[in-house]
Amino acid sequence: MSNVISQDARKTVSRMYRSRFMIAGSLAGIACSVLSALALLPSYLTLRAADATASPSAGGALSDTDRAALAQLQGQLQILRPLFATTSSPVALLSSTLARRGAGVRIMHITYTSGTPSTFTFAGEATPSALDTYRKTLVDAKLFESVSVPVNDLISAQGGAFSMKLSGTF
Repeated sequence: MSNVISQDARKTVSRMYRSRFMIAGSLAGIACSVLSALALLPSYLTLRAADATASPSAGGALSDTDRAALAQLQGQLQILRPLFATTSSPVALLSSTLARRGAGVRIMHITYTSGTPSTFTFAGEATPSALDTYRKTLVDAKLFESVSVPVNDLISAQGGAFSMKLSGTF
């Protein structure tokens, strides 16, 4: 098949279709922008209306409900204040302690009790030699004030199950 349209006519038709495509794409983009603006308009108007109604009263005085909410928030902050004032994290100490355990020690349960002194209680399974090595490693590391393991656990009277109590100020 031969093409009967001349080279110049083909270029003209190609430019015309490219121009139509660009115009159609631009109109589609403008239509999407308008639809997005219309979809966001109710939210914008709701926020503006809420700002207009929430303007403070003339003297800047708090209402009774605001005072009650502020008192409740201050009470909650008072409860949480000890958490913000801690100088060391029990989580960092716990991860350091767990990193020191040997291959024969398997910890299955951890209990943390805050206070003075705070305590971690580990429960798990270990061979007597691995448990004693782990206990000595923790004592030598001086991370805790006391590291105690019941004698029955050290001699494996309970079939490898153990409990270990770690206490200190953390």
